[in-house]
Amino acid sequence: GKIDIKEADVELFYKANKDKYVEKDEAGKTVRQKSFQECAQQVAQDLYLDRQEKAYRDLIVRLNKAENVKIYEQKVQ
Repeated sequence: GKIDIKEADVELFYKANKDKYVEKDEAGKTVRQKSFQECAQQVAQDLYLDRQEKAYRDLIVRLNKAENVKIYEQKVQ
């Protein structure tokens, strides 16, 4: 399925994850919060990846339920 992202979703994701969108000094201390406009592209990418990952996990859950699949960790390389 297609992942649909609206601007409002991107803004909400930014607000919920503000700590990720900051400028840090050499010591790793936060010096400045980046504005939404500054990092909107990065936020949109992060949200897309987040949704993609969730869709993938959901798909695996559905497939496992449908097929009653057993995953043997030691055989997964």
